[in-house]
Amino acid sequence: MLQQIYNIEEATIHPKMKGFLDLSKYENIYKFNSNFRFELNNHTLKRIFPINTYKEIATSNVVKQVLPLMKEMVEFIFNLNRPVVVSLTGGYDSRLTLALLKSHIPDTLFFTYLKTDDKEMSEAQRKIYQNDYTAVTYLVEQL
Repeated sequence: MLQQIYNIEEATIHPKMKGFLDLSKYENIYKFNSNFRFELNNHTLKRIFPINTYKEIATSNVVKQVLPLMKEMVEFIFNLNRPVVVSLTGGYDSRLTLALLKSHIPDTLFFTYLKTDDKEMSEAQRKIYQNDYTAVTYLVEQL
């Protein structure tokens, strides 16, 4: 579409999305994130949120601030007296979720995603799927 509208050549600089910051897989094509404003007069992006300058905080301080809030959220969810269902993927988020749910494991239903169709997988997909499967199996065995 960019080629048609702006009559520019599309030059791929990376075969896959880089997925971070303002980079894309194309030369001179940038992400326009919601916390930026585009300045029409000088064709620049200006960050508008958060207003405060980025400040690095020690991991231990972040954990100290966030962990009580996360534990409170878990208790709130279980106090609703409704079934709690959690997906496990083998990633860090699943491991964190399990750690937070430690005292509620018997009251939690877990599931994971399995490949059930006959479609061929690439070697890379197969390795990723196998790694996730192995990680989830290990996590479940530890319960």
